[in-house]
Amino acid sequence: MRKENLKFIQMLPQKDQEIISEILKEKEDKNVLILAHNYQIEPIQLIADYLGDSLALAQMAQKEKDTEYIMLCGVKFMAETAAILNTDKKIIFPEKKALCSLANYATPEKLKKYKQRNPNIPIVMYINSTAESKIYADVICTSSNAMHIVKSIQQEFNTQKVAFSPDKNLGRYISEKTGIPIDIIPEDGNCYVHNKYTIEHVKEAKTILPNGLLLVHPESPKEVLDHADFIGSTSQIINYAKNSSNREFIIGTEIGVTQLLKRELPDKIIIPLCKDLYCVSMKLITLNSVLKALKNLDNREYIVKVDEKIASKCFYAINKMMELSKNIK
Repeated sequence: MRKENLKFIQMLPQKDQEIISEILKEKEDKNVLILAHNYQIEPIQLIADYLGDSLALAQMAQKEKDTEYIMLCGVKFMAETAAILNTDKKIIFPEKKALCSLANYATPEKLKKYKQRNPNIPIVMYINSTAESKIYADVICTSSNAMHIVKSIQQEFNTQKVAFSPDKNLGRYISEKTGIPIDIIPEDGNCYVHNKYTIEHVKEAKTILPNGLLLVHPESPKEVLDHADFIGSTSQIINYAKNSSNREFIIGTEIGVTQLLKRELPDKIIIPLCKDLYCVSMKLITLNSVLKALKNLDNREYIVKVDEKIASKCFYAINKMMELSKNIK
């Protein structure tokens, strides 16, 4: 946990502070590393040893050497990815109901069918997918490296087009920016949070903050992206807001990022594109669920394991992403 978070923890309700004290003692006594996604509720953000987007969490899990336990506060596909990359670690997932609805669009059956019909077209699989689906990927990507990965894999396979699964908005955005024809598998895959952003939300937010720069996640519809001042992953949005000389921002991604930026940039004015859109699954992880998992680290209920045959097939595609991502500047 970052020491500077202590002042924010002290602003939380007393009950939350007491639970956090228990959590910090348990994690220290048992040497547990806590990784949390940017979309987590604020108290979980505050207790995390490392906070980041999907790519950053995957990289951190792969680099970790000094603990037997890694607790992943996010959604299940993130815990699966950590388990695939860390076969010598116990990956702890505190809330088994925290699933990603976007990941459910990319079923193994749909991907297998596409692969059979298009054996020479490389499949780029968004990291927001299940382990069972990742086995059909030639390479994995995240929103922060998707364009780089698609261009790299097209060159490597020397093909005219590439397949992308499962987010339709991100796939369309990549195709538009790279000029590479992309088959979306399936055609209707989407993140319900970002996909619900509309031009009406943009107009309303601009009424509230007319000089605010609109920073939007590429999982959003084209009509919203067309009005954005910046398009990027959660970490890229955070970095843009931190490094920009502008003082006003409208944040077009999950509400957790707005909360994070308000906390870390108190001198700037930051509002969400829509305060009513948030990821239900991400919010299922609470201080109580984290504490309960810490007290029961070796309980099978909390340990995420991926079948060895599935994991071995996924590892190549995930590691391929890691290798290609090293070249991103």
